[in-house]
Amino acid sequence: MPNNPKYIGGDLVAIVWPTANEPLVIAGHLTWEAAAREAWAMSADKAERVRILLAATIANDIAAAWAVTGSSPRGGRPARQAASRQSLLLHDRR
Repeated sequence: MPNNPKYIGGDLVAIVWPTANEPLVIAGHLTWEAAAREAWAMSADKAERVRILLAATIANDIAAAWAVTGSSPRGGRPARQAASRQSLLLHDRR
């Protein structure tokens, strides 16, 4: 298999479970993309290495996936957590 130059060995895939927003998605009040764009607890260096974001349901099914183009810090570090909050910037599919 040829080597894909878009990805390197240190790239990451992030899987998030937006369980608090899943009922809103199912009811049609929110999209999976909006639910997944929440700020997640992770270190800034790991957030910069994420290339794919997956949103999983409460039942552990993959609901959606996006290409990630970067990250942005959101707020401070939550109490008793080693990582800060990071929002992942998603590729615009339009």
